[in-house]
Amino acid sequence: MTNVFSDEISVYNKLINCVAGVFILLMILISIGNLFNDTLAGYIPEIFAWGAAFLLLSRLSLLMAVQSSILIVLSLACLFIAYQRQADFDLIAVLYSNISFITLLASISFLKLIASPNDTSINVKYHGKKALISTIIGAHLFSAVINLSAIFLVAERLKTSRAISQTLLMLLTRAFSSAAFWSPFFAAMGIALIYSPEASLMVLMLQGMPLAIVALGFTYWEINSNNSEEVKLFIGYPLNIKALFVPAVLVMGVLSLHHLKPTLPIVLIVAALSILLTVILCFIKYPAKNAVTKLYKHTTQALPNMSSELILFLSAGLLSFSVNTLLPTFDSSLPVNEFTYFFAVGLLFLMIILSIFGVHPVVSISIVGVWITPLNADPNALGLVFLCAWGIGMIISPLSGMNVTLANHYALTYQQIVKWHAKYALLMFIASSLLLLLVMKGQW
Repeated sequence: MTNVFSDEISVYNKLINCVAGVFILLMILISIGNLFNDTLAGYIPEIFAWGAAFLLLSRLSLLMAVQSSILIVLSLACLFIAYQRQADFDLIAVLYSNISFITLLASISFLKLIASPNDTSINVKYHGKKALISTIIGAHLFSAVINLSAIFLVAERLKTSRAISQTLLMLLTRAFSSAAFWSPFFAAMGIALIYSPEASLMVLMLQGMPLAIVALGFTYWEINSNNSEEVKLFIGYPLNIKALFVPAVLVMGVLSLHHLKPTLPIVLIVAALSILLTVILCFIKYPAKNAVTKLYKHTTQALPNMSSELILFLSAGLLSFSVNTLLPTFDSSLPVNEFTYFFAVGLLFLMIILSIFGVHPVVSISIVGVWITPLNADPNALGLVFLCAWGIGMIISPLSGMNVTLANHYALTYQQIVKWHAKYALLMFIASSLLLLLVMKGQW
């Protein structure tokens, strides 16, 4: 009887995951379809997103459930107060919660099917400093496209030759997080472009690349200085030029299409090209039946695995909408009337501190983006602040997806994570502040 009951639960869970995955896929396809044909109501993707979130509630960890619940309660409180103050708002618009950003996040997850490095990438001839440099660069570039999956792909491949070490984990987490400074396929860029919509993708990428170079350079120096003996024996992950084909095609496609159609949202351009290129290359690389199977498994298994991100980002978007609805009902003005350099640095510092105390960057950015709208900030400077807040905040936040996943997978504590990255976070804050100075003085 117990086994039968367990089997029924298993079948039920698979069915729920399948339906939720299909809902997320429909959200992606309709959002992208609306780029070219707006005959469908704009709120339909939001309905599928919230429907998937409802189906996946049981998959949330306790911490994520608490954080999302707090955001939703605060959102409802703001909406109630706004209603009492006779604010004007569209009930349908309540559903519009970071939906284009969530579409981007779900779409780029498909890139794992075509952009993941293959098994032949490991070569024991690569060792020592050369291997360290190659691993840092390779992991960074793969992270820039396939995001968090890159950490585990590289880690598990290298783990076959030895146990996971602090050096390797520190290397991989920084290689991953530093991609937030510039990658158009990273969640950070998506949220930055949503809350600073006038920012230029190309400008943000060029501004962020030097920060990524500083991050990777400091990581190499720190590891080589503190673990010289381990570095001599380090067996690395050689940079496979062929594996860069997909990232290169995507970047060129995004920039070209944005140049031809500048009115199209960058976030949805990236989402559309990610899906299109994945489907095309899947059918080129594999027999049709295998390609369909891979796409089906990703939809019904991998997409539901983003339940935490889906619910958190929907909740954060709801809070952003609620705050945006409530603020106009007050006559009080901001304590500043200009987006100055010191204000920008202070804002960055505040968001990093909030990350340390568990506030996800998407939450702080969603609120800040609405709050400072009256200041008419330089969009590229504001976008850079958001990218830096995400890139630095995620590596020292106890609730970032990266740290939560790594802590569970490799039995780490938050104290260990902070100890490893405290100096790095301070250096990147200083580097970000200096870059902001150049940007806001018009010298970049």
